[in-house]
Amino acid sequence: MIYREDKTDKKITIKKRTWFGMEGVVEISQSFFHKAGLGKIVIPHPPLVNLLLRLGLNRDDKNFLSITHEFGHLQTFPQSVIYFLLISYFTIIQGRTSWQEILFLLISTHSVWEIMAELFTISSSGHQYKLLYKEVSVIPRIVFWTITILFSIGGWFLLFL
Repeated sequence: MIYREDKTDKKITIKKRTWFGMEGVVEISQSFFHKAGLGKIVIPHPPLVNLLLRLGLNRDDKNFLSITHEFGHLQTFPQSVIYFLLISYFTIIQGRTSWQEILFLLISTHSVWEIMAELFTISSSGHQYKLLYKEVSVIPRIVFWTITILFSIGGWFLLFL
């Protein structure tokens, strides 16, 4: 694992190999965008889930869990592609072709990926995860889990109802 912290730009960049052999890159910064990707494909994105889930944590704990969560996305990328292909297959055979249905299914699929990334974070940090949140409100985590689970299940209800 390569760890580099740039105090002038207030960003942390980490590179490490995923379980399937590709180099993963995560860059978190104090700006509104994080970057994460595999190989040379690095995608900037707003850290909305990390902002919600890490409310109330100090900067070091927030950074640790955010980095782990972003690597969770990279580590679960093959599973999320399989899930996406599966739900796409059912979308096609069910004849769901309106842009609203497709958008909802994409949101549902992304919710599943967020769940996988946070489960990776929980399992990777073990007992430390619980300790870090010991004195922090549980409400943001309840909001995250409720929304992502409802969107995840909602995608399947849309397909089969």
